[in-house]
Amino acid sequence: MKIVPEGCDEFDVILLDAPGPRTPTLRIIREVTGWSIAEAREKIDNTPVLLLEATRKWRADQLKRRLADVGAKAEVRASE
Repeated sequence: MKIVPEGCDEFDVILLDAPGPRTPTLRIIREVTGWSIAEAREKIDNTPVLLLEATRKWRADQLKRRLADVGAKAEVRASE
């Protein structure tokens, strides 16, 4: 368990891995970031990659959960 600094209200979402069929992961990433297909595919191929920066905790957790549902691995970290 990681300690979150007191008063931290911004979080980053990092994509760690996207094994298996990548189409569902690609769709989620494009929906959340607005990246093109080529850009999203390049980011997936070069993990770890920052997907969202300085977002609310509930949004970061929701994205992490959605990615986990399609088999991708992501991490939520306190934004610096």
